[in-house]
Amino acid sequence: MSSISKLVRKFIEQPKNIDIGDVRRLLEAFGYKEKRKPGSESTFHKSRSSPINVPTVSGRAVKSPYVKRLVKILELEEWLEEHREE
Repeated sequence: MSSISKLVRKFIEQPKNIDIGDVRRLLEAFGYKEKRKPGSESTFHKSRSSPINVPTVSGRAVKSPYVKRLVKILELEEWLEEHREE
């Protein structure tokens, strides 16, 4: 299983254990780029897609409603089905 598949599975199965580093790795793998700005929110942009904002607090997990929203926006459950290794 690839590292991205493992990360996607973590987002789906363990939404309370996701930190901002996990969010960055996942969104970068899906083609998003982070726009740095001061404050407690990270914003990720991708051409022809709406920006994704993720409130962050250093050293803490990202709140599970935001993780679940990412699962839905990125259609991670469907992605995992399509990329299941036989």
